[in-house]
Amino acid sequence: STILFFHAHPDDEASQTSGAMARAVSEGHRVVVVYATNGDHGDAPDDLAPGESVVDRRRTEAAGSAQVLGTARVAWLDYADSGMTGLSLIHISEPTRPY
Repeated sequence: STILFFHAHPDDEASQTSGAMARAVSEGHRVVVVYATNGDHGDAPDDLAPGESVVDRRRTEAAGSAQVLGTARVAWLDYADSGMTGLSLIHISEPTRPY
């Protein structure tokens, strides 16, 4: 069987579904990941090579992730990334203690 994982941004699988993807592959399923956006509004790494764009880097990282996880196919819808609107408004307060 084929299991499709759909993510808004490249690298979302790393923090959200990589464990499930690896398990599905190990159980013999064909895993496909689809990214809606191209990651062009992500933070630019300090070590971008001359001429390398954020999109180039995100695609390279996604290919590496797919290889490690055993993903059969990576597909891109190539919508522009709108960024993380409102991120600067997020405030992380002191950790709360359970009651």
